[in-house]
Amino acid sequence: MTPILPSTRDANGCWRAPSDEISPAFLLSRILTGNEEGLSVSGAAAASDLRRALNALPATQRSRLQSEAAGHLESLLSLAQEREPGTFFAGLMDVARALETQERYEMAGLIYMTVVAFNRAPGCAPVRRDLAQRAQARLDFLSGRGTWRDYGELFLRQTVDPSDLVAFGVAGVVGRTVRFAALSRILRTRTRFAAAGLPAPWVSREPVSRLVAGWAGVTMEAPAFAMASRASQTLQGRDLDWSSDALDRDLRNAYLLFVPTRAMMSAGSLLARRRMGLASMRGATLRQRLAHEGAVQVGILGGLYLAHLAQTSRGGPHDSPSSFESLSDGARLYLQFNALRGPAALFLRPRRLPGG
Repeated sequence: MTPILPSTRDANGCWRAPSDEISPAFLLSRILTGNEEGLSVSGAAAASDLRRALNALPATQRSRLQSEAAGHLESLLSLAQEREPGTFFAGLMDVARALETQERYEMAGLIYMTVVAFNRAPGCAPVRRDLAQRAQARLDFLSGRGTWRDYGELFLRQTVDPSDLVAFGVAGVVGRTVRFAALSRILRTRTRFAAAGLPAPWVSREPVSRLVAGWAGVTMEAPAFAMASRASQTLQGRDLDWSSDALDRDLRNAYLLFVPTRAMMSAGSLLARRRMGLASMRGATLRQRLAHEGAVQVGILGGLYLAHLAQTSRGGPHDSPSSFESLSDGARLYLQFNALRGPAALFLRPRRLPGG
């Protein structure tokens, strides 16, 4: 979006905005839609005109706007009545920063572009030029030209995001519960066959039994992650898109994350145990446990790399990321994926399986 500038400046050479020529409501209409036409409101539109235009939108488009605004639509609409430039643009900056924390970078970028365009002229008041400088710094960051401090702040904020941590924790507990229940049932069946003098079914033999149990866990782990993430974000007051397309996208991305990562973890664990000649890790020495954990960590990294390739090949949420974004996302997911193993191990300590 290229902001439309008014044709007149004030006595100091700063753009007259908001003004009768370009009202706050018109500027907000262009920010909300990201196009040149805005919401079909005139340059002198009032706040009531903007609300009327929003209400006239089809339900799907209105829902999409609410989702992109991440619960800040009313905050933006309240600014439509503000005529004092410093207060208006400062309010826009507050909303943009809040959008950034909720990873709504596209709308935040549109706000920053508007603030820069209207406030960077040398004749603008110092407070307005300061707003333009801050907005330009955030634009540089969003376009990959930020400072290491900015990227460090973003990495920390995303890594400790409560919605992600809750989702990974819930997924870990659900997945481990289902895996244990499935493996327990398979081994119990093997025990009954052995007691009857019958050959055990192939599905109850190693490593097939663990592969089947692992697949059962993943089938429930991914949906648990997607739903727990949405529930956590809702409790934080975030406005989410609950359409079937959005739910399908979240579920698909969860499977793209968990299936390759769990598969590589299992492969690493199996290869390590086979190499050490261990059927399980019970009674293993400290050195053997460390070697086994190292193999699992390599599996996690390999699985995350495969998940990254799968997502980028689909043109999904990580469409054409920069090398820094790829590295940052990988490191964040690696830490969070390891964090999910904590709650599961804490609440679901290993027990002896039947026939194990």
